[in-house]
Amino acid sequence: LLKRRVTDRLDAITREITTDESTHETGLDSVDQIGAKIAQRAAEAADKERDLRRFLDGHSELANIATPKGRLVDVNAAYCRFFGKTREELIGTNCLDLVHPAHRMEVINQLRSLSRARPEMETVHAVNRPDGSMSWVKWRAIAIPGPDGRTEHVISFRTDITEQRRAEDKLVALQAAFNQMQSLADTGSITWNFAREKMELTPEAQRLLGLGADRHSSLDDLLLAVATDDRESLRRHFATAREEGREFECEFRAVLPDGSLRVLQTRAEVKADPDTKLLNQLTCTLRDITALRDAELSTKRELRFREAVERALGVGVSVSDQKGRIILVNPAFCEMTGWSGGELIGLDAPYPYWPTEEVPAINRAFAQALRGETPAEGFELTFCRKDSSRFDVLVKVAPLLDSSDRQLGWLGTVTDISSIQETRRELARTEQELRRQLSYREALDKSTTVGLIALNEKGLPFAVNEAYCKMLGYTEAEVMRFAPPYPYWPEEERENIEQAFALHLKDKTPKEGFQLRFRKKSGAPIDVLVTASSISGPDGRPIGILSAFTDITPLQETRRELLVANERLQIAQDVMGLGIWEWDPAHDTLFWDRNSFALFGHPDATDPKYVWTAVHGEAERERLTYELERLIAAGATNGEDRLLIRWPDGTEHDILSTYVILRDESGKANRVIGVNRDITAELEEERELRHAQERLTAALEGGQYGTFEHIIGHGDVNWNATNYEINGVDPSVTDPSELFNLWKQGAVEVFPDLLDRMSKLSVDQRHLTYEFTARPPGKEPRRVRSSVFIERNKHGHPTRLVGITQRIG
Repeated sequence: LLKRRVTDRLDAITREITTDESTHETGLDSVDQIGAKIAQRAAEAADKERDLRRFLDGHSELANIATPKGRLVDVNAAYCRFFGKTREELIGTNCLDLVHPAHRMEVINQLRSLSRARPEMETVHAVNRPDGSMSWVKWRAIAIPGPDGRTEHVISFRTDITEQRRAEDKLVALQAAFNQMQSLADTGSITWNFAREKMELTPEAQRLLGLGADRHSSLDDLLLAVATDDRESLRRHFATAREEGREFECEFRAVLPDGSLRVLQTRAEVKADPDTKLLNQLTCTLRDITALRDAELSTKRELRFREAVERALGVGVSVSDQKGRIILVNPAFCEMTGWSGGELIGLDAPYPYWPTEEVPAINRAFAQALRGETPAEGFELTFCRKDSSRFDVLVKVAPLLDSSDRQLGWLGTVTDISSIQETRRELARTEQELRRQLSYREALDKSTTVGLIALNEKGLPFAVNEAYCKMLGYTEAEVMRFAPPYPYWPEEERENIEQAFALHLKDKTPKEGFQLRFRKKSGAPIDVLVTASSISGPDGRPIGILSAFTDITPLQETRRELLVANERLQIAQDVMGLGIWEWDPAHDTLFWDRNSFALFGHPDATDPKYVWTAVHGEAERERLTYELERLIAAGATNGEDRLLIRWPDGTEHDILSTYVILRDESGKANRVIGVNRDITAELEEERELRHAQERLTAALEGGQYGTFEHIIGHGDVNWNATNYEINGVDPSVTDPSELFNLWKQGAVEVFPDLLDRMSKLSVDQRHLTYEFTARPPGKEPRRVRSSVFIERNKHGHPTRLVGITQRIG
């Protein structure tokens, strides 16, 4: 370039010399002087060229001069070293060939864009090194225009930024990995520069807060994404950290753009400038704990619900480790036994609520449970309270497992069945038949079948169990759509139920509950015991009522039957003339009711001992007294005497006296209770019945009638010899089931009709007569008439058929 400028100057000087006007008018120097000046200028140009060369060669940047199309005119030493070639090898070549192909077109376009209006440009591109590697350079180009104003040459300066670029790429990769790690961990971070009053959020922090990239410049912008209730608290934390350098850790809720809430946990620390020691930066992390808090909330809600169920059911629960040491008891268990949880937890067996006399039986039961042989219905045991009183319990034991099915210990449920046991004993004393029908298994099943329904404060259901649905006959979907008044409230019971329901929703249900009568979906009535417990939300405030429904229909029926039985007993006493008496052996006191005095012929008397002496001689009295004392000494529980007495009018009467002997805990007899009944007429009827039976037997043995007995449901029959002949069945067939099948084959025409007729009989109809043609295999048909008496159980179902048959053709 310098040479070009020198040449241009020499051309101008030459033009001045050759101009006549200049030569004659100005008096220019001689040609020698001009030549000297040219030599001087040439020397100065050479010095400047040497200075430029020294400047370029000493420059650390890569410098070159090239044409607009990239042909190299000159290069400096740094350029030669960078590409590993000499100046002579590079000059005349195209510098664009050294640009990486991926960036070559971009560099060409940059060169074409240079002009007088845009004489400079900067860019970054990659170049190929002689060893085949690629390096990055920062390129700055300056256009040198020619006389016509167009770019004639381009001076370029390149700085090797390969290491810087690698560091930047590594930083970008590390930042991407950091962002990905935060995304996977649901964790973001915030950096607050105090000097610049600017906050920088990572992409994950922006996502957690629901902020866009343009909303993270200040603390106020950050607080706009925070729930209103948490905003001031978080502001104080940040202000205290900035002023005092105090670290903090807290939780707050972020409001997302869709209105949902996200619970975030943040932990912040403050750093100081190492030189000035002034606080200059706060860094905090954000972690999404929404799922954790939701799980804790759900767990707390489930725990509250289970506690409510526990209180509503009133079942005692005791948990022990594998060594038998008590580790947990619920309030119902403590209330049941009278001991507090603090007194029981940590104790080993035998426990204080085990009565001394029951320890062997309880140990056997628990040993059976440890072997995994717990009966499905549980163990019936006797426990004692803190005040030493005994009570009957039903105990069920099950292994306590962790999430990996490893056994941690044992869980036992204890149900106080004292009232049930007392009811059973009362029924046993009142009526033997009731005691057989009201078995323990039925009582257990009814007592443990509890329907549960959770109601909100308006009485609308929001949870229900299967037992509740089965109890009333509705599906779960139907129950969840109900609203008061419920369809299972009978109209005639509506007022009573609504009053109880109002108290129920106010959590004022009595401890003993409400006894109400509902109507099932089928229309059948059902008696229920309703108990309740309030349900609390996670914040401890009540959110509804948990109602426990126990089906007490059988119990109510039993009570009604018991009342009827007592009424019948009283009627029996009055109508049948039964007399009740009681004797106290310890004090030798005797009590008779008025019927007893009448049975012994002294209806107006009041002193039983006087009447007893009047109707019995001394020897008879001694015999009866001796017999009773002998039974008492032998440990008997009951006895019976038949007394033949003579009334004052001279008539003789047979009295049947039956009695039970009651004993105290030591086994000593303390009461004898008996019933007197005049059986004079019965004995006479027995004699008449015996005579009638003798006559019937004679008639049957004469071959006129056949007899049979059929047990319903078993398909078994019993026949006498005449019945075989009447029905044409081989007498060698004695198996009841086979005999029944042979009779059905012969009576195939009448059997379905007979079953249909029997099913249509009312409960009070017990007699049925029918005729049919028996067609025994291999024998002639015969016409048979049968008269049947139907025995029924207390529910009216046929249980036994007894009949007489006669061949009529």
